[in-house]
Formats: sequence, C-alpha cells, structure tokens
Amino acid sequence: MGGSFNVLHPDTGGKVDVFICKPDDLFEQMRFERRVRLNILGVTTWVATPEDVILAKLNWRITSRSDTQWRDCIEIAAIQPLDLDHLRFWANHLGVTEDLEDLLAETGKTS
Repeated sequence: MGGSFNVLHPDTGGKVDVFICKPDDLFEQMRFERRVRLNILGVTTWVATPEDVILAKLNWRITSRSDTQWRDCIEIAAIQPLDLDHLRFWANHLGVTEDLEDLLAETGKTS
C-alpha cells in the first residue's frame, strides 16, 4: 500500500505533498531513510533530499512525460548541490538514466 495526498492552507494557498511509503519498495525505503529534518516557515518537519525528489519526479515522468515534473527537476537541479553518484545509481535502478543525464546536461551538472 502506498499513496499520496496534499494538505492545503486555506489562507495562503500553501501546499504540502504527503507520501505514504510502500514497505516493499526499495526506492521508497531509501528515500525515507535519507530524509532530512528542516525548519520551514517556523515548522520543523522531515523532507526528502533534493536528489530523491528529482529521482521520484523522473520516475513519475516515465508514463506521463509531464512538463511540470521536468521543470520542477530543472529548478531543483539548478539551485541545489547534488550527489551525482547517488542520482546515477538510483536512476539506473529506476530506469531513468537517459532523462537524468539530459537533466544534468541541461543544468550544467554533468561532473
């Protein structure tokens, strides 16, 4: 079992995506183990690392080819330092290596 839902703040329009990890999915288990604790707008919470958000979005794009997911990946990669070894390992595992390499080339982070 897995899934996701959004929590919306009615006054500000802020949105939080909540994901339920599937216990038998190695990628989701790894994302959960690598999460980091941050203070966001005065609220301490756990969030996925930039690498794992990129990998999840590239994985979702396999069937949808969503431009929104692609733009999100570009924005994250452009401003965040990234662990390229981690990205490449899991991209290979997920079958998104070509998309990842296109993303890294587009954002100038190939090495």
